[in-house]
Amino acid sequence: ATIEEKPGLEYILGSGALGPLSKAVDKALQGMKKGEVAELTCTEEYAYGSEKPGGATVTLTLEQMYETKDISYGKDKTLIKKTIVEGEGWDTAKDTAKVTLNVEVATDGASALPGFSSQVLEFNVGNGEVCDALEFAAADMKKREKAILTCSRPSICAEEKLGLKTISAEKVVLTLEMQDFEKAKETHSMSEEEKVEFGAAQKEVGSNL
Repeated sequence: ATIEEKPGLEYILGSGALGPLSKAVDKALQGMKKGEVAELTCTEEYAYGSEKPGGATVTLTLEQMYETKDISYGKDKTLIKKTIVEGEGWDTAKDTAKVTLNVEVATDGASALPGFSSQVLEFNVGNGEVCDALEFAAADMKKREKAILTCSRPSICAEEKLGLKTISAEKVVLTLEMQDFEKAKETHSMSEEEKVEFGAAQKEVGSNL
């Protein structure tokens, strides 16, 4: 007999959200590939305990894998990035890199935020041209990556260019796509003239902030 079914369940490794089953599920998921189906035969210790003596058989289907990362400044989980489409390669936008970021959707977790207008924004990372939430996200995204950004500090998501000058919601959820970015030139490969211009530009950014 089927004890329970959880279709489309989103589960974070190590969260313990599946109770006693979590240990076995965590171990299995770490060795699974996307689309793989696994059948686990669990003793009662790893299943439902004395509630279901004799244990249980658990069938897992790994439909999708997402990387979830705390990208907040203080690593206090106020800004979480969940990658839903993998980007290209390994490079992310560095400071001063020019990025093209598509902000597709903005909600409070359930409903669209009033005033929001979907926009493709072009800006230089680290220059303070956009709100902090977009700055932190852009610096951590690969080219063509698509991510959901969940922010529990709405003030860092206030962005006039998106129609979000003020936000009254307690939580902001943004859907973003890094369409492109220009790789910033490393300072060690700059000419003396370029280093002087780079230093002056960073000094100006610092004074503006």
